[in-house]
Amino acid sequence: MMDRTRPAICAICDVPITRKNDSREHLILQALGGRRTVSSVICDQCNNTTGHSWDAALAKQLNPLSLFFHISRQDGQPPAQDFPVAGGDTIRITADGLELPNPIITKTPTGTGDAIRVVARTVAEARDILSGLKRKHPEIDVDAVLASGVPTYSYLSNPVMMDLEIGGADAGRSIVKSALSLAVASGIAPSDCDEARRYLASGENACFGYFGAYDLVEGRPGETVVHCVAVASTDSGLLLGYVELFSVYRMVVCLGSNYCGKPVSEAYAVDPVTGHDLDVTVRLRFSRDDLVDIYAYRRIPDDAMQKALAEIIPAAMRRSFEREKAAAIHRAIDEGWRKLDLEPGTMLTLEDKARLG
Repeated sequence: MMDRTRPAICAICDVPITRKNDSREHLILQALGGRRTVSSVICDQCNNTTGHSWDAALAKQLNPLSLFFHISRQDGQPPAQDFPVAGGDTIRITADGLELPNPIITKTPTGTGDAIRVVARTVAEARDILSGLKRKHPEIDVDAVLASGVPTYSYLSNPVMMDLEIGGADAGRSIVKSALSLAVASGIAPSDCDEARRYLASGENACFGYFGAYDLVEGRPGETVVHCVAVASTDSGLLLGYVELFSVYRMVVCLGSNYCGKPVSEAYAVDPVTGHDLDVTVRLRFSRDDLVDIYAYRRIPDDAMQKALAEIIPAAMRRSFEREKAAAIHRAIDEGWRKLDLEPGTMLTLEDKARLG
């Protein structure tokens, strides 16, 4: 816990933290499904500044996974994003599923004029398009066209292509900031986190590297997406951090290289799909030589990401299938009411059932 006998200072800029300038810093980005916040760690100005730069960069790079896993956020939904599809098309993925990135309007000349075909994503969008076309073609009966329209649903025949790489100084500093925030919230003085603060100040010579030689998380729940941040001290004076995002990106951080305070070992983990906290332990027992190898990408096997994804993709696919099955059932029921020209929920007679065939 925080040492309340020591005046709190911002872990980034050293300004004294008061009630007026204190902030609630998320240990894992709220945009990625994090829940837990800490106070008396980062001042409000640094929270806002780093949120709009470092955190925004990391959240943007990880937005494809936020959409794929349908994460649960405390505020809003992951923003929709367009992705290329094998074969040359483009699809938009939203928090509610797939949709066309843009409406499609085609004109085909005929002997008496042009045949106009409109493919819209919603009835409201179709009405707006038809109203615009009516200005040039007054003969269009918008209501009649809408009434004759047929809603259709189709599925992709080719895979969506997502770029899962993360990188850059801004995203890197957001990662290190998570570990630093947990360290300070655990009672460690910001001055003891010299490596982290140096990197956050300059954005150069990153104090972290990717790790995948073995699983550092003990008690990892099976088929569960995991976000995790942890800190631990070592007997050799290292103050280490660990940040894991979407179970796939696993990073070891050197927060400080000359730590001589009380032993510390803290971890926070959350399932971003449900928002539920997870009870895990992170074992950080690295030496200085280990850090050299980690920084040089010598502790991340080529298939590490694929193995991590293989642990969580099947469950995500099952959840997606169940969501789509439920949506298809609801669409079929709604179409049945529409065909029968009945209000939803009306008790069906034998004659109604016969008409449905």
